[in-house]
Amino acid sequence: MRWNYISAPAKERPRKKSEGVGMNWLAFIALAFLSSFIFSAAYAHAQDTKKGEMKKFYQVNCARCHGADGSATGEDGKKLKGEDFNDPKWQKNTDDEKMIKVILKGKFFGLAMPGYEELITREDAKLIVTEIIRKSEKGKIIAP
Repeated sequence: MRWNYISAPAKERPRKKSEGVGMNWLAFIALAFLSSFIFSAAYAHAQDTKKGEMKKFYQVNCARCHGADGSATGEDGKKLKGEDFNDPKWQKNTDDEKMIKVILKGKFFGLAMPGYEELITREDAKLIVTEIIRKSEKGKIIAP
C-alpha cells in the first residue's frame, strides 16, 4: 500500500476488488428489511380494511337475528332462534368450516337463514368466522 493515498479522498484512491462489497451487502439487507416491513404494513392495512368491511356486512345482514354483539338476544334473534355467538358451549361445539358453509349456503334452504355466497367469497366468510364470530363478546357491539 502506498502511503500517499491514506489521506486522499475516496474518489482519487485506487480500490481493491474486495473493498466496498460489505457496504453493498449491508445496503441490500437494509433494503430487503425495509421492503418486507412496507409490504407487511400494507398487507395488515388491507386485512384491517377487509375486516371492517365484513363487520359492516355483519351489521347489515346478520345483526338483525344474531344481535349487534352476537348474543342473539333481540326480538328477531329469540323468535328465529339465532345462534348466540358468545355462548362458550356453542363456540366449543361449532366447527369453523360448518359456520362458513352456513354463511355461504344458508340454513334450511334459506328459510331459517339466507345464504350469502352471491355477495361474499369463501375467504370473506372465513374472516367473518375467525375475526368476528369467534372474537365476539357479550355487550360489545360488532362495528367497523
